[in-house]
Amino acid sequence: STCPTTSSSLLSKQNQASKRGKRIPCPLDKNHTIYECNLKAHLRKCNKAKDKLSVKAMIYYKQNVNKGGYGIQTCGSTSTST
Repeated sequence: STCPTTSSSLLSKQNQASKRGKRIPCPLDKNHTIYECNLKAHLRKCNKAKDKLSVKAMIYYKQNVNKGGYGIQTCGSTSTST
């Protein structure tokens, strides 16, 4: 479903926002919010989604390569902790 339109100039911005529904954080990028009713459409066009896909397409990209958790590196030797 889509959000109701808010073309009337008589409505205040606050009133328009309440008619469009609840704003939620974008699941791909918490730095911006979207209207809950626009979630499906937003996920298709969000720039953060496009960025992630383009990075994964790079030939040198390997997911989780710098994730860590493989021991402690000290003075050139590797020791594992249990």
